[in-house]
Amino acid sequence: MDAMNVFTEELGVLVKAGQQCSEDAVICHGIVHLFMDAFDAGQEALRDYMRQHQLEESAKETPKELLMDTYERVIAVPEETWLHMLQDRYHPDHTEPICQKAERVCCEYIPAFVALRNFMAAPV
Repeated sequence: MDAMNVFTEELGVLVKAGQQCSEDAVICHGIVHLFMDAFDAGQEALRDYMRQHQLEESAKETPKELLMDTYERVIAVPEETWLHMLQDRYHPDHTEPICQKAERVCCEYIPAFVALRNFMAAPV
């Protein structure tokens, strides 16, 4: 399966889980872990997209640079959102209540992932 299909599949699972967002800690943990899977899959899909569209230099960027270029310049996701995404993926705050993280995933990250998928799926 190619990276875009994996991302689309991971995103679909996350969207379904996000519809169940609640104060139940088990559900919240699941949503946060699904976010991490979707984040990783999205990053790989984005790198593949960059390579396929002769944007090799962008494909070699660090995760932060890649997100900044894509979310801020191409699909207009606020800087605060993608910075939170990076923080939650690579340096999670284990003192923050899990359901607060899940709420952020549901309200901010899922829409950003959907925008990314739609951008990569659109004809060039």
